[in-house]
Amino acid sequence: MDRFLGISQKNKYRNFFFGSTSEVLEKLSVNLMNKFPGLIITGKYSPPFVKEFSAEENDKIINMINSSHTDVLWVSLGCPKQEKWIMNNADKLNIPVVAGIGAAFDFHSGNLSRAPMWVQKIKMEWFYRFCQEPTRLFERYFIGGFSFLFSVLSQKIKSGQRKRHEGGSM
Repeated sequence: MDRFLGISQKNKYRNFFFGSTSEVLEKLSVNLMNKFPGLIITGKYSPPFVKEFSAEENDKIINMINSSHTDVLWVSLGCPKQEKWIMNNADKLNIPVVAGIGAAFDFHSGNLSRAPMWVQKIKMEWFYRFCQEPTRLFERYFIGGFSFLFSVLSQKIKSGQRKRHEGGSM
C-alpha cells in the first residue's frame, strides 16, 4: 500500500478509503497526508458493522464511491468480507483500481503495530498477528488456511491425474 500511495501521490491519483471505523479513517487520513503531502483523498466511508449490507446500503455505498470519481478504491472490511464485496460489486464500480487491503488501515492509522522487521522478513507476520489476536484470527488462519491448502492440493492432484490420463491416451 505504501508503494502504491507514493505512486498515487506522484501521479495525482484520487483515493477513496472504504471500511473500518470513522476514528480509524480520520487517523489514517491525517497520517497519510503527513507521509504523502498532496495525496488526493476523494472520500472515506465507515459502513455499518453488519455481516452483509442491505441492498439500500450497498446502493448508497456504490453511488457514493462512483460519484467521487476516484481512481483507487481501498477496501478494508476484513477477510473474506472485503473480497466478497469487491467480487459482488466490481461490475457496478466505475473505478480503475480496487484493492482489498485487510488491516492496512489499522496499521497506517497507528491503531495496530506491524511485526518487527525481522519477523516480516522471514514471512511470519501472520503468526505475530495471531499472537496479538488469537481468538479472532484462529479460525481464519488455521481452519480457513488449512481448508484453502487442502483445496489447492486437491485441485493440483486432480490436475496431475488429468494430465497423466490425457497424456497416456495419445
